Amino acid sequence: MEHVFNHEVTYTNEGRIPVRDVAASLIANEQLLLEAAKFLEELYPGLEVTGVELNFRSATTSSPLRELIAGAIFLTYQEDLKKEVPTLITKLGIPVPDDMKTIVTVTVMLVMVYGLSKAVELFGPKKKANEAAPAITGDYNTILHFAGDVLATPPEEIAKALRHHFRGPRGRPLAKKAIEFIRPAKQEHGAGVTAGGLMLSAQAVAEAPSPWEVDAAEDEEPQTPYLRQEVVIHATDLDSLKTGWAGHLPGLSEGRLRMVLYPTVDPDELYGRRRIVADIILVSRLTKSGDFQPYLFHVVKIH
Repeated sequence: MEHVFNHEVTYTNEGRIPVRDVAASLIANEQLLLEAAKFLEELYPGLEVTGVELNFRSATTSSPLRELIAGAIFLTYQEDLKKEVPTLITKLGIPVPDDMKTIVTVTVMLVMVYGLSKAVELFGPKKKANEAAPAITGDYNTILHFAGDVLATPPEEIAKALRHHFRGPRGRPLAKKAIEFIRPAKQEHGAGVTAGGLMLSAQAVAEAPSPWEVDAAEDEEPQTPYLRQEVVIHATDLDSLKTGWAGHLPGLSEGRLRMVLYPTVDPDELYGRRRIVADIILVSRLTKSGDFQPYLFHVVKIH
């Protein structure tokens, strides 16, 4: 079954918007539409999205910026969903067009604001997301309850499905897409985003990390200290403090990692030893899957 829809987003900027920001937000819009379509599968077991075709309709850099995307979602239902899905579309007091425009746009806004909450966790201030971003949390709750009406599903079930669908390494790519989605509004104080009768407030936009903050965080390699950590030594090179050393860290990383000795450590202390207890600094880097994996550790002190 094919459902055709229009998806329109408005950025409430008063000034003109650079073309690069329009382009970034259009790409993010397309990506979030795909994410929203796949999320519906999570929300309704037995529903399968067999394809999504998206086409750019229009955009303008004048005030306000409006982006219009048209597309088609191809769906199949298991037998027991054939009655439930039409009910989803028609049973509500809120008018829901047959072409699913409201359902798709509301789901995009829901996925996007959830992505912003993940962005605060990953790239924002080092405290809980709901403490660091009360406006994002408030907008998320508003959109979640609105989506509950449109999708004919209790908000707590939708929230649970969001957490499950975007768990683990899936959260980081979603967070980055959400940041790119709001990029035009982020460039102007007081600008927000509206779509499908919903609004992401200017306060929420201001709380979200900026694209350059995300870039800076991506460039960093997290370094975590551990005291009195067991180290199993696999390779030693007494002629170098930086190369030829390797080991693994029971309980932290069972894989073989590069081992670097601080200048304060005498390599002779390691001669002939297979296991030591040491203060270390574990260094991780970002992988293609979107999470951080340890790849080396510094030995700071041997006990």
